[in-house]
Amino acid sequence: MTEDEQLKRLEMSGALDLLRWAGPVVFARVRQDYDEAAGHDRAIAGSLAYKYFLDLFDRATSSGRFRIAKDSTEDAGMDILRAGIPEQAFNAMPRFDHGSARRADCNGSPAWAFGNVRWVLQSYPFGEIDEVQWLEKSPTKQTLAKSAPSATAEELYGWTDLDFDETSPTRVDAFEGETLVMAHAYDAETGSFEVHIGRSRLSKAIGMPWLWRTLVISGGTYAGTTSIPSSSRVLPGTPPTRQVEDAAVRLRPIAGKVELATDGRQA
Repeated sequence: MTEDEQLKRLEMSGALDLLRWAGPVVFARVRQDYDEAAGHDRAIAGSLAYKYFLDLFDRATSSGRFRIAKDSTEDAGMDILRAGIPEQAFNAMPRFDHGSARRADCNGSPAWAFGNVRWVLQSYPFGEIDEVQWLEKSPTKQTLAKSAPSATAEELYGWTDLDFDETSPTRVDAFEGETLVMAHAYDAETGSFEVHIGRSRLSKAIGMPWLWRTLVISGGTYAGTTSIPSSSRVLPGTPPTRQVEDAAVRLRPIAGKVELATDGRQA
């Protein structure tokens, strides 16, 4: 399938609506939980986002711990589904017909499929979407980037233009369809985030880690249109505090000087 065909299928199936819904919810929670003073860094932010995306995607697709039986009623497990996210986020969560969206893990890496198109997750430094080095990622991500595009892509671009050394496809697993990468990034200084989806490639050309990609949603303090004020409490949980009480300090007497407490009074 071409880029336009894949995006059209994702749009019609509601998959892009799911990404647009999950992005702001995830990064609002990341911003709430992130604490540089506690030693958090970009790796922590990426790990938090990964966990929150996994949770929200499983909720919306009735997968993982939110899986329900085929013959269950519409209200089955609703209390579990509501727990852990705010009412506003729950009410805005896209709804899908049973089975139309599902978990379809890729070699053990979490993935979600709509029809014959699925995606895996990958974090990257904010603003460096075109500098992802797939050879530094997991074996699954490497194999996915090495796997040959569809015949349609070969006809459109040609193997030489795509910088592939061979035309025989490398299968990632038994999934019948196209596997995309949903790449996400967060800037702790500004609270900005961005979410892309695209087809990864392992190219000989520097700075060409994508066969194609598109920005699905961006937001935060300075990017896009999704504002996440630093003071807002958008999700349950207690964020780390950045304010601590002054520790009691006493000065040792030196050469006959009296010892003073921190308030200046004689101890």
